[in-house]
Amino acid sequence: MFSKHHKGIKIGPYCFIDRNTKVEDGVTIGNRVKIGGGCRIGRGAVVHDCCVVEDGVHLFNGFVVAPFSIVRKKEKNVDDDDDDNDGDTFDVLEVEELDPSIKICNEDFVKQKLLLG
Repeated sequence: MFSKHHKGIKIGPYCFIDRNTKVEDGVTIGNRVKIGGGCRIGRGAVVHDCCVVEDGVHLFNGFVVAPFSIVRKKEKNVDDDDDDNDGDTFDVLEVEELDPSIKICNEDFVKQKLLLG
């Protein structure tokens, strides 16, 4: 169940989106997601439940983040292989699974909510 819906943007409950973050049309953000400051979530991207997107990360259009993942910038690369020789730079993203203890805490919380209402 999503709590907010605007211009094709769906944001689940218990999410935190820091300032200076741009969320484009068609984005879906699941439950219990933290998105850091200065991020860009590209058109049609999906961030599944219980994820962390660190500061300054730019998710490309259509990018999908699996549940219980953390996304961070690893490095910046220069695109020298293209024909236009403009030296475009782009971020290399690192996606890792969250620590298992965080998964257990989150699952316990969800079970309590379901049982106790």
